[in-house]
Amino acid sequence: MLCDTLGHNLNCTLNKNFIDKRREFYRFREMNREEINEVIRLDDRYGKIVCMCNNVSEGEIVDSIRRPLGARTVKGVKRRTGAGFGNCHGAYCNEKIIKILSRELGKKITDIVDDSKNSNVISGRIKEFKSI
Repeated sequence: MLCDTLGHNLNCTLNKNFIDKRREFYRFREMNREEINEVIRLDDRYGKIVCMCNNVSEGEIVDSIRRPLGARTVKGVKRRTGAGFGNCHGAYCNEKIIKILSRELGKKITDIVDDSKNSNVISGRIKEFKSI
């Protein structure tokens, strides 16, 4: 009754182009060997494991970044994929996640943030090295 009243008072109409389903994504932890091999044949990035503890591939991380309302921070990738929540607590995969984020977002590595606006992961480069 409330929906009908609000819809009538606000002159709402149904959007015929509305998509009410989320796009499918892959989680290696929930797949068997045959499904994993099929996904790797579709996209090679799914064959590159970034987080060994939770078995998260580069393809899953790229997918979490490219989704509508995708990840823009390191913590965003961790929450969407589970990378970095294993036994090593991100010691092995944190650097790889930062590199993938900078590549996919077109930003410098020093512009990637951990969680909020002023939480840069890498503050600058050491002058002895030519690249980060």
